[in-house]
Amino acid sequence: GSHRLLGATVLGVYELVDVLGQGGMSVVFKGRHKITDQEVALKLLPPELAAHSQVKSRFIEEAKALAALDHPNIVHLYNFGQENGSFVLAMQFVPGKTWERMIIENKRLDWQFSTKICLDVLRALEYAHSRGVVHRDMKPSNVLVRESDGAATVMDFGIAKMTTSAKLTATGQTM
Repeated sequence: GSHRLLGATVLGVYELVDVLGQGGMSVVFKGRHKITDQEVALKLLPPELAAHSQVKSRFIEEAKALAALDHPNIVHLYNFGQENGSFVLAMQFVPGKTWERMIIENKRLDWQFSTKICLDVLRALEYAHSRGVVHRDMKPSNVLVRESDGAATVMDFGIAKMTTSAKLTATGQTM
């Protein structure tokens, strides 16, 4: 599985040190920059999936969306590249838990806390929308809550839509 990749180096500088999570399409590793010791989250799309043009374009769209965004409540993109046929997204590592995990663990979160998270998410989305990026998959599992200060970080722009104009046209679709 993905554990056999631990210890490997990707993009020339990042050592894979831990597995953070596994999605249907990709694996997310915790990585460490070999020179600066910076901790990063590395999302890998394996070669067998990178071969599918639809999956590949989704992954590249995510990289493009993140590259266009610079906001304290949106995960930062550090680098993007290919490694042995895999695509690699190097992103900010946020120490904490997903909002979903917190909801599951606590059964119930107090409204003050949840309101604070919602405001962070709304700030992130307002900014993204102003840059012509629509997330399209907003849910608690795509929100990281930082351990140190409880700030929320929106991630997983995998099915983000890049609008050519900053004006957003509603399609009447509600989730």
